[in-house]
Amino acid sequence: MTTNEMQTEDHCWSKIGVGSSKAPTCHILNEVIHCRNCPVYTNQGRNLLERPIPAGLLQQWTTSVAHSASEAGELSESQLIFRLGDEHFALSTCYFEEVISMRVVHSIPHRSGKVVKGLVAFRGRLELCVSMGNLLGVEKTLELDTHDRLGIGETISDGRRILVISRGDDARFLFPVTAVLGTYRFPLGQLQDTSAHEAHHVFAYLKGIFPYLESTVGLMNPELIFEALARSLQAR
Repeated sequence: MTTNEMQTEDHCWSKIGVGSSKAPTCHILNEVIHCRNCPVYTNQGRNLLERPIPAGLLQQWTTSVAHSASEAGELSESQLIFRLGDEHFALSTCYFEEVISMRVVHSIPHRSGKVVKGLVAFRGRLELCVSMGNLLGVEKTLELDTHDRLGIGETISDGRRILVISRGDDARFLFPVTAVLGTYRFPLGQLQDTSAHEAHHVFAYLKGIFPYLESTVGLMNPELIFEALARSLQAR
């Protein structure tokens, strides 16, 4: 069978080629080894991709995509979701420099406080480590490891992480979290106001809450968070 004759065949690769239920009988296989290397197979694929769009299909898909977008609504900017103890929080990814493994927190002599916990080695320098859980007043937050006998920069092998945040010329802050869940953009219409709950300490630092999987996530207000962290540096 010539190549031109093969081009008139309907799916010749399933009849006399490698897709046949019997032993292939196409002599062109001696040259091309496999049907996917045959010009007939290539032409069939090209014709399939270049075939005319059925009437109404383009409009149908346009309507479907537009409907899905309108249902989702406008999305938030990218947020990093993390867990402090049993609670979930999010902060815009634009404030994060890095996510690093849990490291030893070294205490600062003659300095104690609920928020400022010590120093952590980061990029060859000692940076301030704070307790975001204590700042927010979240119960059952993770315990910070403070152990001056361990080497500076030594990591701790568990699921915890340290998040590194900064804002412009503001000080850089590192804080441990129980787990990092990843980045997420939520429909802005899902953000629930928490102003009625600001009597509770944690809500005073939030813009609102939104659903995520089977939990709710507190969206941090970066202005208030960084201001509170800056004030913590003045406390003794």
